[in-house]
Parts: sequence; structure tokens; C-alpha cells
Amino acid sequence: MTYQVKNEEYLDQLPDLVGRSLEVWQEIQGQKEKDQLKRRLESQNELAGWLAHNFKNILAASIGYLNLIDFNNPGQDRARQREYLDDSRQSQ
Repeated sequence: MTYQVKNEEYLDQLPDLVGRSLEVWQEIQGQKEKDQLKRRLESQNELAGWLAHNFKNILAASIGYLNLIDFNNPGQDRARQREYLDDSRQSQ
């Protein structure tokens, strides 16, 4: 914060004082906006990580059941294949 002594040069110095005060205010506002954007990006990154982790878990379970179905084995029990398919759908 800047203080100005009010003497006979006060009116001559006032425009410079106001200009410097505005510059400082703009710097502070700019830093506040940068900090807010940084926090917002950090939150988005955290959410993206959480979503990726949970999708991987869901997909891993579904893929695990689907891998049990042997489409190249005509002798595999069709009821068992349907069971694996149903389990893969319910693994969410």
C-alpha cells in the first residue's frame, strides 16, 4: 500500500500514484486469476484420474469374464458362455 503526503505537489503526483496503484491492483488480480485457474486444473486432473481408475476397474472385470468365453472351442458349453457374458454385463 502506498501513502501520499498531501502537500502542494500532491495534485502533480496524483496521476502517477493512481497509475502505480492500478498496476499493482492489476498484478494482484492477474495472480488471483492464475491461482484460480491452477486450482481448477488440479481439480479436473484429480477427477480425470478418478474416472480413469474406476473405468479400468469396471472394464477389467468385464474383460475378465469375456476372456473365459472360448469362441474357438465349439465344445464349450453354450450355457456357460451365456453365464460368462451375463456376468460381464453385471460386473459394473
